[in-house]
Amino acid sequence: MTWTDERLAERGSHDLVTCYRTDAGHLTLSERTNLSVERVPLREALDHVRAGAAATLRVRARIDQELPALVSDLGWLAPLVRAGLLEASLWVSPGPTVSRLHFDQPHNVLVGLRGSKRVVLFSPWQTPWLYPRSPLSAAAQFSRLDLSRPLPADRSWARRARGVECTLAPGDALFIPGGWWHYVEHAEPCASLSLRWWPPTRAPVLAAASLYKRARRHSR
Repeated sequence: MTWTDERLAERGSHDLVTCYRTDAGHLTLSERTNLSVERVPLREALDHVRAGAAATLRVRARIDQELPALVSDLGWLAPLVRAGLLEASLWVSPGPTVSRLHFDQPHNVLVGLRGSKRVVLFSPWQTPWLYPRSPLSAAAQFSRLDLSRPLPADRSWARRARGVECTLAPGDALFIPGGWWHYVEHAEPCASLSLRWWPPTRAPVLAAASLYKRARRHSR
């Protein structure tokens, strides 16, 4: 799969894609609204990412919904994506960029396309030491820890957590089970493909999370 900036711009130049707002490489996060999101044309977003450390946007495009011309590039995965059995998303980020420590409900396979990323994983059993936010927070899936900086004195319990660290290089694939905490950072511009699915065993958790999100939207 060769998704250079030129090919992406050619296939989806004017398609609107989801972008996360960043500040000094960190995703902008609010307890009330979660991540700061906006949609811009793909070509504009890619030009912005090329600004490197000065960039304030990070692309996270759902391929079947926002870049449908790219679905056929997924090969044998394309039918699964078209059938809604697999959610494929393209991530394009400037460097340096940090993804805060968080967990997702679906299972995920993260595939490196360009650049290398440092990934740190923690099992759900480590949650008590990872300073989770309140379940009622709009950003409940994010930890209050900032692993990009030395631990402050009031976060000393985090030293009890035992994580697994690896480097995701182009061509590598990393399985991240649903509910596992993960932190990602990279110093160089990177692109990756996220392949997520919802196994039946996690259906009750996903249904509860969906209802809660809907309730929050209607309460604003």
